[in-house]
Amino acid sequence: MFSKWLGKNPGALARFRVRVRDLNKVPQADWNKKQFRYLKGHKQLAEIKWKWSAREWRGFGYFDVEGYFVIVMGCTHKENYDPLNCLDTAARRMREALTGEWEIKSYEP
Repeated sequence: MFSKWLGKNPGALARFRVRVRDLNKVPQADWNKKQFRYLKGHKQLAEIKWKWSAREWRGFGYFDVEGYFVIVMGCTHKENYDPLNCLDTAARRMREALTGEWEIKSYEP
């Protein structure tokens, strides 16, 4: 789902790949808040952040028991999230993924 959404924006996809490669190079404890942060009021839910074409892009997800970051939804951010309800949707999808309702696929940047 995330890959299909992001694939419609090749420039954003390229920047996302760079962000993921950069994050993989350092321990999670050293990740910068401009690149990654946990979301207030949403237990376990976090976002990977990057910029492309005057927009801020987000990949919402959580860390699974093996330490992999599972992305459940993407959105853009410019004053407000687009779509507006993306945080609630991401939280719902995270719960569904954790209960096995979604197939988790590997991503290679």
